[in-house]
Amino acid sequence: MEHNSYKKMIKLKFTEPATYTSYDFDTLYTSNKNPFGNIKAEIEPMDLGIEFPYELPLLFQVVSNVSGNIVYSSKMFPGCWASCGLPDDTTAFIKDHNENIIAKWEYDPLLHGDVCAKLFMCWCLNNRGAKGIAIGTYDGSSGEWVSPLSRGLIEAYLVEASDDQYKKLERNYEGSPNCKTIQRLITTDGKDCEFFESGDGASNSVFKSHVEKNKTSDLEITLKKTTSLNDLIIEIGLEKDLKWLHLDVEGLDSELIMSLDKEIINLPDIIIYESLNLSQDVKKQTIGWLEENGYSCKECGWNTIAHKTNE
Repeated sequence: MEHNSYKKMIKLKFTEPATYTSYDFDTLYTSNKNPFGNIKAEIEPMDLGIEFPYELPLLFQVVSNVSGNIVYSSKMFPGCWASCGLPDDTTAFIKDHNENIIAKWEYDPLLHGDVCAKLFMCWCLNNRGAKGIAIGTYDGSSGEWVSPLSRGLIEAYLVEASDDQYKKLERNYEGSPNCKTIQRLITTDGKDCEFFESGDGASNSVFKSHVEKNKTSDLEITLKKTTSLNDLIIEIGLEKDLKWLHLDVEGLDSELIMSLDKEIINLPDIIIYESLNLSQDVKKQTIGWLEENGYSCKECGWNTIAHKTNE
């Protein structure tokens, strides 16, 4: 009982993702609003001259459930707090000086995800074994598809264009029985094009302006061979059996969606795409195309999810 009473002074608190209809990309990271929620560690101050029961400092860590890498780390003392705004697919710990776990929190999309993550997890629970494609996976450590895939609910082809990020993706999913990784740049037409890269690769894109806007180091330009989205779907044998599609392709999302040719492939039941970088006009155009093709859509702020509701 004595040990448990100390734990009440040491807390991990999760704040749910904020709900928005749109984001301003330039101010997203400098605002107090967090699109993915927030995990906060808090150590209450001591009183009455009573000593803290653990050797200090304590350690607050947020660890990727996929790679095992530390996403965020901070030393903690009584009266301190620290927080991480990237809790998706992570586990948070507070540890003592000897690495003993004092408090633990683990991400669950149904409990902690935004609307998009919750809806996709529900869909996956109702469509076990559904085959799909995630394009622009980075290292595969985050995305609405990560939890359903890791739980064995769905099957996936994971597609990444950048060399360094693809190597990490391969390592993270090596031996996974329900997915395959593909290194490929996916475009609408399959023609060779320039690919722009900078920094950690999170904003790598076929659009120079997009990378320049977010670059953290010198811009690297490579002429790459590409594959059209329709050709990729046919190549991996999903032209009749593609159930879900996840896009995070730094501005190309809308064009890829509207390049889907229902004359040669069956449109997927679920499409999730990054709408953050799209203008309002392009957002409306994309939603219009989706609705014309039988989808109901919901913008979750960072992403938009579309569900095919009729045949």
